[in-house]
Amino acid sequence: MDMMLLLIDQIAVMFVMIAFGFAAQKCKIMRVEDSRGLSSMALYVIVPCVLINAFQNPFTKDSAQGLLLAFGASLAVNIFFIFLTWIFGKLFRLDAVEKASLIYPNAGNLIVPMVAAVLGENWILYCSGYMIIQNLFIWTHGKILMSGEKHPSMRYVFCNSIVLSILLGIFLAITGVQLPGVLQQAIDTVGKALAPVCMFVTGVTIGSMPLGQVFGQKRVYLLCFLRLLVYPLLVIVLFCIMGIQTLPLLDRQVLLIVFLASAAPSASNIVQFAQYYRNGEETAGLINVLSTLLCIFSMPLMIYLYQQMFG
Repeated sequence: MDMMLLLIDQIAVMFVMIAFGFAAQKCKIMRVEDSRGLSSMALYVIVPCVLINAFQNPFTKDSAQGLLLAFGASLAVNIFFIFLTWIFGKLFRLDAVEKASLIYPNAGNLIVPMVAAVLGENWILYCSGYMIIQNLFIWTHGKILMSGEKHPSMRYVFCNSIVLSILLGIFLAITGVQLPGVLQQAIDTVGKALAPVCMFVTGVTIGSMPLGQVFGQKRVYLLCFLRLLVYPLLVIVLFCIMGIQTLPLLDRQVLLIVFLASAAPSASNIVQFAQYYRNGEETAGLINVLSTLLCIFSMPLMIYLYQQMFG
């Protein structure tokens, strides 16, 4: 229950930040075009700083085992989501954008600051498990789904800021190399900007869309219902089948982070893909925005159910 209350408090703080971005857009202080620079900064500068900083904490045998567990569970969840979406795709005649929005949650920009606030910065390194596995899927399966291409470039899979920063962090952790004090302090300070920047950009995006359009699309509610409630509930079922209730507390906490990622709103990467390939930009944006707004109610509920099931 304490964790659920902490989560509610942290989500509420994030939504106040979103409100700041919304107000900035409505007051014409910032346009959507202006916020893209902040998005790029978050992706290429701030998130890598957060991940590298996470691996600067002491890397123990338990940390290594927990990271391997996060990788394995994240792989299972991503494959499970693709299978689920194949089923729901036939039931509801989902298009490519709708499928991608269901499969890929916002496991980075939203979950990393949330984990830092609720569990502590030492736990951020386990977020990298889901992020790197999702990155592999989203730049292969997701890109094929959105673009229609059959052979995605491996350069985008392995040579991007998220994967490179995680690999650098793992190298530093394994070798025991500590960054110089000034550089470490700078990286730590920049990383603390992740939540404000990402939430501000989300608020600017919401402010640029007519609210009637955001709340008036019935099909988008169906997709948010699946993404925020049905998929996480089925992950709990999957975890029960895997027998995680018998695992030690540390392992269950690691899997809680994987579960948090699986219960997150639709990934902003899908909006970027949709814009780039001119494939359902409006639908992708609506799903992303509405699922982000509704997660303030769904995520605490999902965490409560997780704690009731697995302690």
